[in-house]
Amino acid sequence: MSKYNLHYAGLKDGIHEFEYLLKQDFFDMFEHPLVQGANVLIHLTVTKSAVMVVLDIKVSGTVHVECHRCLEEFEMPLDMRKTIIVKTTGDDNEVDGDNIIRADNAHDIHLAQHLYDVVSLSIPLKVTHPDNASGGMGCNEETLRTIAKYMVKNEKQDDPRWDLLKKINNN
Repeated sequence: MSKYNLHYAGLKDGIHEFEYLLKQDFFDMFEHPLVQGANVLIHLTVTKSAVMVVLDIKVSGTVHVECHRCLEEFEMPLDMRKTIIVKTTGDDNEVDGDNIIRADNAHDIHLAQHLYDVVSLSIPLKVTHPDNASGGMGCNEETLRTIAKYMVKNEKQDDPRWDLLKKINNN
């Protein structure tokens, strides 16, 4: 994890660029990783000034996910950008996901958790295959038919025990 420490105190004021290649071993360092099978390139642009450090994180690559519609696995492309502002005044604490306040005497930022969060949050809540070339669902049609065949249909059945209560409501 030490290779994800950014020692910003040693950087001159200005723009600096770094790259990190995140594979599955990176995500396995975290408890309950959301990502299975990753090939993600992080391009980090650090803009340092006297009172703050701006981290511009660009994510590109793929993650191995399961489609929530047909349950088949596929490689989902990622392309996202996130900016985090690190202010170097005050006490050591994190304000929110986009702003970090570091003590005046702090020298580095541990990036691993931030990189993990950026990649994890770039995965949508509902993961589905991208549309195919003809504009239709990219899911496996045979799998969808099998799921539909065994899916339990909600059939509305009236319970006679409730009939008397329904009459009371109509008065």
